[in-house]
Amino acid sequence: MDGEREYMHLAQADQHIVELRDDIARQWQIIQELSQGGQPLHQAISMLTLLKDHLRIMERHRASILDVVQKSNFKGRAEIKTQSLSQHGGF
Repeated sequence: MDGEREYMHLAQADQHIVELRDDIARQWQIIQELSQGGQPLHQAISMLTLLKDHLRIMERHRASILDVVQKSNFKGRAEIKTQSLSQHGGF
């Protein structure tokens, strides 16, 4: 993955996480409304569980993308430093 693409994937993961957090908040609201109305909660709670699971998956995915970005940045800095030293007779 190149740097620009990695940052694009990171931004997409961030957006998905924001959307999932909003979905979870809405689902809690639905559960509260159903509860107040005496409605069955099983499906709403199941949906909330799925949303939370999806959020955890996306957070792990984001962490893996961030790890790639950080390793890429470290590798890039090391290559620049190596090139600089070799140009100045350091190697």
